[in-house]
Amino acid sequence: MSKYYDINQTLSYNALFNFIVGVRGCGKTVAAKLWAAKDFIKNGNEFVYVRRYEPDLEAALLNFWAVPKRLDDDYEPFSVKGDRFYYDKQPCGHAISLSTASRYKSSDFDGCNKIIFDEFQCEGSQRYIRGMDEVKVFLNLYESINRERDIPSVFLGNPITITNPYFLYWDIHLPTNGKDIQRFKKHIVVHNISSTEFKDFKKQTKFGSLIDGTDYGSYSIDGSNLNDDERFIKKRPTRTKYWFTALVNNNSYGVWLDLDTMEFYVSTKHDPSYGLTYALDFNSHVENTMVVKSIARLPHVKKMIDSFMNGGLYYETASIKNIFYANLKRMCF
Repeated sequence: MSKYYDINQTLSYNALFNFIVGVRGCGKTVAAKLWAAKDFIKNGNEFVYVRRYEPDLEAALLNFWAVPKRLDDDYEPFSVKGDRFYYDKQPCGHAISLSTASRYKSSDFDGCNKIIFDEFQCEGSQRYIRGMDEVKVFLNLYESINRERDIPSVFLGNPITITNPYFLYWDIHLPTNGKDIQRFKKHIVVHNISSTEFKDFKKQTKFGSLIDGTDYGSYSIDGSNLNDDERFIKKRPTRTKYWFTALVNNNSYGVWLDLDTMEFYVSTKHDPSYGLTYALDFNSHVENTMVVKSIARLPHVKKMIDSFMNGGLYYETASIKNIFYANLKRMCF
């Protein structure tokens, strides 16, 4: 088995949307480029390469074909000019930034049969386009390219967090079926790349030996999600009392209080008929809800916030924690 990622394993599931998550350097992007290049050479099918913002796209295009050309002389004729890819003088693909996707509504993509969205998860200070609604931006672009042809898309990403707009939109997650790949909703596949050979190889490098055993090493070598941890993740006791309903990112969550320990728990289990519903962000504000602007005026929310500040607020999953934490920080600091 090669230590580098083989995209054919993912594509064998014949899914429409393929989410491929793996550590940096394991070969995700190179595999996708080779998939596109080989298909054009053999069948003349073009591709679309997507990055989130224009500066990211421009940087990616500078040496786009460098690695494939080092691997095989067959890829020497490939080049980039502007926002188009070429094989000799024949156009073979399009380069698009998601932030400018609206420009392409009337473009002709009839020759394209695949989409590669590189770095679909934000990292560091980068922000999603329109927040959690970025998925709709991508879907609009997909429809402009797809035109009812059901062409596959691959989403490539490092293991940053399960709380990203794409996983949340379709309620999917990393595989929990004992395998590296899991199918969701018939047409979605999530592949969490795991290669013992690559891990061992990376640990033997000078940098790998330096970070091995650290938090960053868990992310860079072992593939643990960088922004997910198990702190304050705890199952809600059955004795808890319903406290209020919280709306975040247009989703409803139940806030529960354990009267024995005075600890709060946030869960997807909620009571739609309960009278107290608070929107923790403006996008979630609907009829018969209150937007939390002043904590002091809302005793139920204030009690939860006080518990949060004192380390007494727990979440049933890392996804719930990540969603809530961003809003709680905004309210408290």
